[in-house]
This record gives sequence, structure tokens and C-alpha cells, in this order.
Amino acid sequence: MSYSIINLTAKVVNQELDNILVNYSQHPCLLFLSLPFIRQKILVNVLNCLPNRYALVEDQQEKEIFNNV
Repeated sequence: MSYSIINLTAKVVNQELDNILVNYSQHPCLLFLSLPFIRQKILVNVLNCLPNRYALVEDQQEKEIFNNV
């Protein structure tokens, strides 16, 4: 049985960034969020300000979590 540690906070932050891109895609400043380098810097800065939550899951559960959320 193989286990993985996943960062739940990073998953939520990425989902929120996706929601921002979808909801405000016409705003010119949000074009920067579509750039992978800028998006990664934003993710790192946000994660440094938030308490992170991790989960230990089996590899099969990890696939289910990422497919369902």
C-alpha cells in the first residue's frame, strides 16, 4: 500500500484562482493570472500567509480526491 501527502490548502487556492479567471476573464489585469510563472508566484505568496492543511491518503484515494474536487 502506497501513501501520498497532499496539500489541501494549495488545492483550494488553485480552485479559487480558477474561479477568478472564469468569473472575471474580461478584466485586463487578470490576464497575468493565466501566465504560469505569475500564477505560481501568487500561489506561493498566498500559501505563505495561510495555515496549510495536509492529508495522508492512499494513492487510489488521491486520484478520487483530485477527480471529484
